[in-house]
Amino acid sequence: MGLKMHSLDLTDISAMNSPYYYLQPNDYIYIKPLKQKSWGTGTTGISSLGTIITLISLVTTTIVLLTR
Repeated sequence: MGLKMHSLDLTDISAMNSPYYYLQPNDYIYIKPLKQKSWGTGTTGISSLGTIITLISLVTTTIVLLTR
């Protein structure tokens, strides 16, 4: 029968009326990763902010230790 791809917005209530809402045997589900997750900096904005603060702290500590 071939490959068919369909996109559903599960945040929209009308998605339940779609014939593709219910899974059938041999169906595959692909979920796009979050942008923060694909960058590897964290899963949320707060997690990303924590990573950035940690990097700034590391650089600052390194500079202070090397200049003394």
